[in-house]
Amino acid sequence: MIQALPLWHGVELMRQLSVGFFTPGTLVHVGYFVVMSVLGIAAASLRLRALFLR
Repeated sequence: MIQALPLWHGVELMRQLSVGFFTPGTLVHVGYFVVMSVLGIAAASLRLRALFLR
């Protein structure tokens, strides 16, 4: 369950970036943040559109 949280992905990504050791898992961490960012922006846009178009 811990590995599904954004903090775990961020810590693992920063560990890999700090030592310069990249694995295929690095792409998983980056992809996770890209997907979460897109979902967050979409949710915020829908919410703001609903609030301002009332």
